[in-house]
Amino acid sequence: MEAVKIREAGMEIRYIRIALTPEGGQFHELDGVVDGAHGVVRDQLASIDLLQDESILLLYRLVTDRSVDDLDRLLSTPDCVRSSRVAAGEDGQYALCHVDPAEPLRTLLSIADEQALLVDDPIEFTDDGSMLVTVAGTERALRRGVAAVPESVTVRIEGVGDYHPAGGSGSLLTSRQREALQVAVRLGYYEEPREATCEEIAGVLDCTSSTANSLLRGAEARLVETYLRGWDRGPQLSSSG
Repeated sequence: MEAVKIREAGMEIRYIRIALTPEGGQFHELDGVVDGAHGVVRDQLASIDLLQDESILLLYRLVTDRSVDDLDRLLSTPDCVRSSRVAAGEDGQYALCHVDPAEPLRTLLSIADEQALLVDDPIEFTDDGSMLVTVAGTERALRRGVAAVPESVTVRIEGVGDYHPAGGSGSLLTSRQREALQVAVRLGYYEEPREATCEEIAGVLDCTSSTANSLLRGAEARLVETYLRGWDRGPQLSSSG
């Protein structure tokens, strides 16, 4: 596996651009179904989420002349698909598919959650079936994440650098961190005095107390760092009417 050559920078948020190539050319059984369909090309994963039961929610952007009805029939047939829905967009057809857990995709998404890594959308596909992914996080988390990639997936580093989210502080958090913060706020964890414990938050998230605590601390650290970066740039003027 290729080493990640990134500098040590404390809690500074960095990114790596990586190409992931699975043995057999597919990350999930559904990839093979789509690739084997006449006149359909997987162009991007516009969104991807690992759910609490380890099932996976995929939003494909497909390049095709086939109708929505044709794609609906194609994607609803495999046993691995729990539900699917296709809609036409200006730049292609979009297929939202809820699928069973499968390797190596489940493991890759679990690594991102465990290391509190942000996977930038969209994810691009190459002609050989590789995924081009931009992943952001701390130096240590990025190294651990790459080291944890299973041997069945080849990793190629395309680039590294400082990460500057375009969508505000919320886009710097993983979906699991956002969920933990939302639960904590709803239960009164940030009230004074506190109205909830990490154990109660963990119960809602269906995880251990230590995992809930780690999710909250990681989210808090990233939000604070983003705020301080904005403070260093000086006050931003805004108009009001």
